[in-house]
Amino acid sequence: MAGRRPSPFAILLAALISAAFAFIPVNAAEAPDPGASVAPPTAVERCQDLSDPVAAGAACTDVLSDDPDAAWAWNNHGLTRAAVGDFLSAITSYSKALSVDPAYAPALSNRGNAHAVLGDMKAAFADHDRAVQLDPDYAAALHNRGVDHEEMGQYEMALADYRKVIALVPDHRGSHVGLATANCKLGRVTASAAARLNAIEKGLLDAEEMQVLLKGEG
Repeated sequence: MAGRRPSPFAILLAALISAAFAFIPVNAAEAPDPGASVAPPTAVERCQDLSDPVAAGAACTDVLSDDPDAAWAWNNHGLTRAAVGDFLSAITSYSKALSVDPAYAPALSNRGNAHAVLGDMKAAFADHDRAVQLDPDYAAALHNRGVDHEEMGQYEMALADYRKVIALVPDHRGSHVGLATANCKLGRVTASAAARLNAIEKGLLDAEEMQVLLKGEG
């Protein structure tokens, strides 16, 4: 079932939130001795560093050639494909992660995002719902599902998801923005203004940024 294509802001926001929550972070290390030689990053480390999607994608391919059952690497490979706009390939990679580990919630949530970008909202909701079922406190999946609800005009359901996210992550920028935009679309001027003020007071964005977002989402 095809649905409305999410707005560019919703797509970017969902992708950024998913990337922030879904990849396996590199552990912080002590600063090296300036006089010591520094070993080049391993393929695993490069696959974990999503700042350069092309390089990370190549590194993930190297990791997977050695360990095809690395669900996290399939998930990260999918993120690198989504980052360059190849959402069909991203879905393939996320699905491979799930074939290895059907309970890998990040891959479900990320695949849901890719389905939403391609307009398949039924598949998007199925993936987000499953991710939340597996981990009810998974803020990324809750937020992404809220974005999809908002895009489909299901504003009360979107607000419910955004509130759950904020209860888990009080400074979650995307869900604070969502509270403002969804309330605005419902005509709840006071609630939208309160959400905007709260986000601004928390330093999550400034008044001008919020105004631009509301104009784009209204």
